[in-house]
Amino acid sequence: MAMNIAICDDEEIFRTYLRDLLVKDSFACGQDIRVEEYALGEALLAAVEEGIHPDLIFLDIRMPGLDGLETARALRQKGEKSLIVFLSSLSEYARKGYEVKA
Repeated sequence: MAMNIAICDDEEIFRTYLRDLLVKDSFACGQDIRVEEYALGEALLAAVEEGIHPDLIFLDIRMPGLDGLETARALRQKGEKSLIVFLSSLSEYARKGYEVKA
């Protein structure tokens, strides 16, 4: 069974880089994965509303519109159990991630 992974980041170059790393690693480990990419938190939430339920979400914290923390809160309020990994170089957001069980 494939692992479903979502990457939500407003920077396309970073989404592509992370997707390529994940695909390369999945081949090396023999793991089947499916990767979906979203440029905005709103797009990720819409996909979840439509029935997409990732096993793992890589979520940028600073994005236009809903930021990553707001997106994570909305996902948890909808009952989404996905593992969330925040992507940020800003240490001030580290503790806030615990609020949404990231």
